[in-house]
Amino acid sequence: MKLHDALYGVTRLGFDTSPIIYFVEANPQYDARVTWVFQQVAGGALQGLTSVVTLSEVLVQPLMRGDIRIQQEYRDCCFTAGIFKLFRLITTLRNVPLIYACVTD
Repeated sequence: MKLHDALYGVTRLGFDTSPIIYFVEANPQYDARVTWVFQQVAGGALQGLTSVVTLSEVLVQPLMRGDIRIQQEYRDCCFTAGIFKLFRLITTLRNVPLIYACVTD
């Protein structure tokens, strides 16, 4: 099933850690797919939801490496850009489709 088809009729989409990492770090295997999803969110076709837990998870490796540039990119993606509605608790995402892995072509 194609990603576009899997998201047909979806208006709110919860983002787990992996897709955010794939997008910010431009993972060569998944970049095109996650970029398309992020474009849908940025364009208003989808409402992106995530939690502070996800933000904490995506920052682990950049903090350990001391990679300030990537740390800021994650913060910009999750806070500054206004792409996501950020929840304090993951349980708030109940009954919302969750993108935790990319759908294969």
